[in-house]
Amino acid sequence: MGVLSAVNHHSLWGRVQSLWGGTQASPEPEVRRPGASASSVEQRLVDLLEDWDSALNSPDPRARRAAANAFRTVHMVAGNPRSPEARWLPLVPHLKGAVASVVGRRLAEALRDPDPGVRTAAAETVGELRYAAGAQALCGALQDTTASVRFAAVIALAQIGDVGAAPALAHVLSDPDARVRAEAARALGSVASHAAVPSLMAAMRDTDVEVRRWAIRALACIGSLASARALIEALQDRDPEVRSWSALALGQLRVQGAVQALGAAFKDASAQARLRDTAELRRTLIWALGEIRSPAAAPVLQLALADHSSVVRTAAADAIAKIPACQTTGPDVFCAAGNP
Repeated sequence: MGVLSAVNHHSLWGRVQSLWGGTQASPEPEVRRPGASASSVEQRLVDLLEDWDSALNSPDPRARRAAANAFRTVHMVAGNPRSPEARWLPLVPHLKGAVASVVGRRLAEALRDPDPGVRTAAAETVGELRYAAGAQALCGALQDTTASVRFAAVIALAQIGDVGAAPALAHVLSDPDARVRAEAARALGSVASHAAVPSLMAAMRDTDVEVRRWAIRALACIGSLASARALIEALQDRDPEVRSWSALALGQLRVQGAVQALGAAFKDASAQARLRDTAELRRTLIWALGEIRSPAAAPVLQLALADHSSVVRTAAADAIAKIPACQTTGPDVFCAAGNP
């Protein structure tokens, strides 16, 4: 009887019955048969669960993969009744309460399956089901020898949103696979744990640009002033997107000490404009100066008013309007800090 052997059928039926509201039969036509009683409907559901569990215990890894994928690929298999996963589709509307607990627990156990494809599918499904009790098993899967399993476990932990997983995710920032490191940085931004800030600051020096980008974005989401120095240094990164996200984070944090670095980054971006399109980067740098609201930004903001890009000029005008020391008179802009 598999994983359900430890569950009394009558007890499970009672829980399922309560999910459906008293003794009403399931509204799912694939479960409900014409004239079927509540007990027969519940029996059908238990039979489906047993069938799914048996497949997850199959010696054939293809069968185990299909079972692990069953509730993750529901939209893909719905239009293909011949797919291996299709026979469990009637369970999908009932993946809550007691049924979700049984499925989630069994999938968490499947994270130790000998087949990496099964482990990967199990991690993906646990995440999509938001099975919070599976977080500990997913943290263990972060040490899996197969990169695809580690990658899926990172995504699943982000979907669950368990802040307690932050230390394990921070450790993954040193994973040998760059794709896993980048996903770990993104996940840390999702859980927004301040404890991960030191690890993310270190990841901003990663050799892979995607890791640096997501580390910056994560720090922007967390909003820790402790990362200010690292964010200022990132304004000199060779990647424009890293510089842009660094400026965004500095603006959100309103780091007063970043004004000079932001101004220098704007001038550098303006000098590079002939070689590449840096308008969005320049706009973000000016936006950040406006958010910081320092009169010391006046010279750069005045320079931005003459930028050849209209989005940059607009951002400069908006930034000047945010700074109390600046005034607008007709078409000319006078800034007390820039013109004493």
